[in-house]
Amino acid sequence: MKAEVILSHLAGANLLICLTQGVPYCLYAVGLRGLFTDVMCKILIFIFRAARGFAIMFTCLLSCFQCITIAQNTERWLRMKSFMQKYMTLLLVAIYVLIMINCTNLPMFTVGARNLTNLKYTFNLGYCLIIYPDQLTTQGVGFGMFSRDLLFVITMTAASGYILLLLHRHRKQVSTIRASQQNTERNAETQASQTVVTLVIVYTTLFGLDCLIWCYQLVMTTEVHPLVSNVRYYLNMCYSSAVPIVIVVFNRKVRNRLRCAAITHDKYLKQLS
Repeated sequence: MKAEVILSHLAGANLLICLTQGVPYCLYAVGLRGLFTDVMCKILIFIFRAARGFAIMFTCLLSCFQCITIAQNTERWLRMKSFMQKYMTLLLVAIYVLIMINCTNLPMFTVGARNLTNLKYTFNLGYCLIIYPDQLTTQGVGFGMFSRDLLFVITMTAASGYILLLLHRHRKQVSTIRASQQNTERNAETQASQTVVTLVIVYTTLFGLDCLIWCYQLVMTTEVHPLVSNVRYYLNMCYSSAVPIVIVVFNRKVRNRLRCAAITHDKYLKQLS
């Protein structure tokens, strides 16, 4: 299924977020600070910001695709389904290219962690610093990324709202079916829709909190405490950590594969003993 292809790319994007933010932060905290040179920080921040962009774009694409998939089979929706099925690979490539181009400016302002007296227009990540030359550049870059993310959040929220409406209508249609039939297993599309809606709800909630902190950092004319940045990046890690949990909870195929892997592992341990 195309939805599973998008999910795999979304999982990869969130893995990159963990590797380029969570792992460096832990290494820096345990004292391996010599690893984070200017070049290393530029690479890490570029990959992290690109991965964050991939995550929001793939979540948006997934919600739109699922919305079109379960929509009524009218001529307009059928054309859109056919388009997305046919050009899914091209859409994914376009997302990768556009996001990487959009993130090329950040490495110019990124340096390794060091002792500085003036951190007025600086975002302190602990292991790396993002230093902007003036307030105009800080707010321009910040509001530019905020506007991009907000556009896709609104789109995925609208798509998820339509999915919920379709699921509600479907539930009303089957309300007259016998109780024994109502208890049958949900079809794959319903499960996929619930996965998408849950991911969007989690992302939108964390995005709202992240944006409040982000706007606070942008409008402050004095140095912002590093703890504020830590909270923002913790929220980013929360979504990356929540994605696999949501997929495992709602995707029966993944649960079955994990169960089979656990059974195989137990049998292997018994053979060794």
